Amino acid sequence: MMHKVLNDLKIGVWEHAAPPNQDIPALLIKKLPPDQFGAGLANTLLRGLPVMLKVQWGGGASHAVVLDTITQIGGSSTFYGAICDPADGDVHITEFKVGSQIVYRGRRVTFSLNFWDSPAHGYGKTDNSQGVITEVVYCKTPP
Repeated sequence: MMHKVLNDLKIGVWEHAAPPNQDIPALLIKKLPPDQFGAGLANTLLRGLPVMLKVQWGGGASHAVVLDTITQIGGSSTFYGAICDPADGDVHITEFKVGSQIVYRGRRVTFSLNFWDSPAHGYGKTDNSQGVITEVVYCKTPP
């Protein structure tokens, strides 16, 4: 994936990982510590760097997205990832649990706000693409 390009740009040391799909949530939590709901500024100070993800669609194609925040509410075993999707420019909140593969649904979001122009939607009104996160690129050593 993109780790070679990022390393060539010398903006930290980036690594690629392709563990079994069910092991990806634990890796993500390790590399991008979850925000605690309601902790405000403390979350901002403790948050790690964004992580790139590969979505493997059911038909064989793949897609890259960026996970920039993971939130955990209380001691719940459920996590919520804020996944930025370049196909539509929106953030897709994706639920996941440790020990289970992450299913990503590419679809038009319920609400989108754009101050400059009408938003470009990469997913049609009836699209409901579904894929699984299969690979991760994370920053091992920040710049």
